[in-house]
Amino acid sequence: MKASRYESGWQGHNVENGFIMIFQYRIDAETDPVERREPTKFERVLCAYLDETDWSFSGRREGSRRTATASIRKSGTEKLAANPVYLDPGYAAHRRRSS
Repeated sequence: MKASRYESGWQGHNVENGFIMIFQYRIDAETDPVERREPTKFERVLCAYLDETDWSFSGRREGSRRTATASIRKSGTEKLAANPVYLDPGYAAHRRRSS
């Protein structure tokens, strides 16, 4: 499972076959005062079975202590978007207008 504000560019730590679920949300972190901010809202919940070809492994540099990174390729993003578990109607309308 991953939670993200972004429409793509999701990452994990391992390249593997299996299901992944993405919770995409929108958060108002800018309106002041805080009491006037819009509530956090889920825009999409996506789930799909991705195989190793849907991932790009970046690894890490020699001597690095950071965790290795794997990114979901376009093929994986398309699988996830093909059958959303949840799609906010406002998000769907916005996406149709901007396409």
